Amino acid sequence: MKLQINKRYILLILLFIILLVIPFITEADEIKGEDR
Repeated sequence: MKLQINKRYILLILLFIILLVIPFITEADEIKGEDR
């Protein structure tokens, strides 16, 4: 039962990481676009 709770937490953490990474990637792309 504890494993199921951990899996849910892992999924939430992964979603949080993705949400944090997406804006970082877009920022990098914008910087590259301005540079070239």
